[in-house]
Amino acid sequence: MSPIILEEISGTRRRLRFRDGARAFPVDRTDGQLLVVHDAELDIHAYGGTCADVLTDLIEQIEMMWLEYAEADEAQLTAGAASLGRLLRERLAVQGDDA
Repeated sequence: MSPIILEEISGTRRRLRFRDGARAFPVDRTDGQLLVVHDAELDIHAYGGTCADVLTDLIEQIEMMWLEYAEADEAQLTAGAASLGRLLRERLAVQGDDA
């Protein structure tokens, strides 16, 4: 199965882009025949019955993680959550930002 390749994420509240140009998310099937994307580095597990469903879940999860961790005050986060927020800021940027 072909991977999902994203250069940017157009969520409902943010438009994000990958700093390195694109990221491939391998798609597998579960035993129950759901499609699944697992990205260990970003700690993402997206599921769906179709590729479109998986893509929607993946985009929603990345946007939620950005809002909850990357934009949060690190002092209010656990060490693991703050680390994830830093990783997200290293890998992604808000579209239109020069950073």
